[in-house]
Amino acid sequence: EPTNVMAQKSYQYHGGIPFHGSLTYDFAKGIAYDNIYPSVSKIANEFVKIRPYAIDANGKPLEKVPLLDKIYHPNQQMSSTDFREALAIGTLTHRKVYLLVWHYESGELVAGGDGITPDNVGGFTFLEGCQIRAVDGHKFYKTADLKHEFNEHDVIELYAGIDPNDLDAGYSPTQAVQKWANIDDFIANYEAGHFENGAIPSGEFIITAPTQEAFNDIVDSMQKKFRGSGNNNNVAYIHRPIASDTGQVAPAQIEWIPFAQANKDMSLDTIFKQVNDKIDSTFGVPASVRGVNENKGYASVRIDQQVFIEYTVKPFATKIWTRFTHEMNRITGGLGFAITFDLDVPNVAEEEKIEAETKKVEADIISQMLDRGYSLDSICDAFEFSNARKLFEKGADDDGEIVNDKPDVDEGGEVEETPEFAVMKSAPTHCSHHHDEIHKEADQKTLKALRQLLTN
Repeated sequence: EPTNVMAQKSYQYHGGIPFHGSLTYDFAKGIAYDNIYPSVSKIANEFVKIRPYAIDANGKPLEKVPLLDKIYHPNQQMSSTDFREALAIGTLTHRKVYLLVWHYESGELVAGGDGITPDNVGGFTFLEGCQIRAVDGHKFYKTADLKHEFNEHDVIELYAGIDPNDLDAGYSPTQAVQKWANIDDFIANYEAGHFENGAIPSGEFIITAPTQEAFNDIVDSMQKKFRGSGNNNNVAYIHRPIASDTGQVAPAQIEWIPFAQANKDMSLDTIFKQVNDKIDSTFGVPASVRGVNENKGYASVRIDQQVFIEYTVKPFATKIWTRFTHEMNRITGGLGFAITFDLDVPNVAEEEKIEAETKKVEADIISQMLDRGYSLDSICDAFEFSNARKLFEKGADDDGEIVNDKPDVDEGGEVEETPEFAVMKSAPTHCSHHHDEIHKEADQKTLKALRQLLTN
């Protein structure tokens, strides 16, 4: 069976574009993921709880779908929840997530290869740190150990955001918040040093001594007493020699000079709040969802949860599973179904309850008056109902079929019939970055057709 990850821990480039990894920060002890973990983990935890299923073009749920089985059993190492968590975390922290699609061929599992269909998918492997090159408009994915290479018919690409400057590069909240997440590391390192030093203000001692040896003796004596909890030096010692002509000693042998602002007096609350507000707004995770109550009441927390599910988790899950469906349509020629999910938004607002109750009362009135022989138009006018209520129709020949086409369902070749690339690019004349991509200018016939489309 397929393994969880193929050839990890290497560098990555995307079609000649400079490195698009999310964790470029290397200051001191921290990396950006440390600081965004509270937000990423909460979104991933909600995404894990969403159970995807398949529907046909009419919206009817399907049973015994081989591809869906492999989403729930992706590889030997991962459970279905592990797989969904990895999808969520990957797309929240990286521009793109690359999945190698395995399939059965003559009863044996094959990594990639021709002939992948909706019925013979064997599992999925995450391609971490793969190298990506484009040749004549086709992508190739080489594993980090350089031992395997797959093409665009073997690998699907998932992403949660769009980079406006490079529509094919993908984007993630981590890119947007990276500089702010790094500030959080500066604050953490500052506070760690503050307490390691026993919270002693930074500054310097000027020590008056007749010789360097005497100065060193004084420093040694002071260091035995002046050490922080981490046994760290936390002050500077400067020798002030005695004048040789007079030999007189200065009035004060040791002079303490604190720096302009003592550590213990520095307030980081404002910076910390700004950083967290930026991270919260970027990921869309309220503080109460992250476990920071801020003295909020029950009603406020419930509203935060509702907003979080409605405006963060639901759009995120929609993007992932719609993209997953599209990519599988692309490499199989059409699944014949779409992957969707159900997500209940908690805590229906009071006004929504009132609106629903109002509609029910109106429907009951209309039903009763229709039974008495009144026309629908006269009922709506007499009770001053919305004109939308006049749209009720009765159909004697209704067979129960929901005529509601699901556009994401590719019943055969719909993706294949579309253009190969959503974005056409040409290399700038000053391009000098190092990569293996072959820049290809659009031919004149294509450019002419584009001009005609734009001018019509």
